Amino acid sequence: MMHGGAWAWIRKAEADSVATDTLALALGGEALDQFADGLVDRIAAQVLDRLNEQHLEADRWMDSAEAARYIGRSKDALHKLTGAREIPFSQSAPGAKCYFKKSELDRWMEA
Repeated sequence: MMHGGAWAWIRKAEADSVATDTLALALGGEALDQFADGLVDRIAAQVLDRLNEQHLEADRWMDSAEAARYIGRSKDALHKLTGAREIPFSQSAPGAKCYFKKSELDRWMEA
């Protein structure tokens, strides 16, 4: 016995197939190829945008409060780790505010 969701998926697939066949008849061979190429380009552009967003998210900088929340520690515990040079961080000058790169914290937590 098929689940109701499976039947809905089959009906949608059949409707999509009919729509594709109708589009193919309406456009003809060359026009359909151009349509498909344009659609592929649009999809590829959207995929690249999403991948770029994910990459930027992976390499963003965090301040101490955000980094502490991210690694599941208190700000005091995080500052002790920076003082002992046990966690990767950056500063513009000694004693300045600490910044943490998300990708480096990920690697540190995996180690």
